[in-house]
Amino acid sequence: YSIALCEGSNPISQTNTEIFIGNSQNAKNVYKKAIILYIDSAKINGELFARSRKPGDSIRTRGMTKSLKKLLCEKKIPLELRARLPIICDSDGILAVPFVAVRDGMSADQNSDRAMAIHIYFN
Repeated sequence: YSIALCEGSNPISQTNTEIFIGNSQNAKNVYKKAIILYIDSAKINGELFARSRKPGDSIRTRGMTKSLKKLLCEKKIPLELRARLPIICDSDGILAVPFVAVRDGMSADQNSDRAMAIHIYFN
């Protein structure tokens, strides 16, 4: 799957997840049922979209480019969850993977004016 993301609620029926995009002031994690990523909105290139994993996916994090498969193993993500993880991308490639990594230079402090909150709810 590949689904364009817009501000507000973005359900992904294929994985039974929902991605909510808003500013950091709306970021509330009631009962800790969401993963919240803070991204610098000024550094996003093109449109945001969520997609499934593909063979050969890699992300630049902590100064190194690593395969997504290797990172999922290192973080000990269960196999059943790996298939459900939405890969958040822009036109430059993978932007973030919940529980795993955010591309170098894309993280933002939640109190920054340019911070965009991405909530990922797993049902």
